[in-house]
Amino acid sequence: MSKHKRRIKRDATSMGEMVVTAIDQGLLRSAATAGQQMMEHVLKTDPEVRSLVEALTKQRLTRVLRKLGDKRNA
Repeated sequence: MSKHKRRIKRDATSMGEMVVTAIDQGLLRSAATAGQQMMEHVLKTDPEVRSLVEALTKQRLTRVLRKLGDKRNA
């Protein structure tokens, strides 16, 4: 097989892979957007979930700030 034919065959394969990758990325973006919208809706409508997320966020922030303080003091 000539170099030209091999290059065409490789280009077609890579083009197919690019299309699949683009589709996968689009689906992931759509799923992420849908999940974000659903979470925002739940946070607005369910006070128990909202307080739970607030508590978890405060714990996480406290832990991160403590680690930063430890690194600064070290």
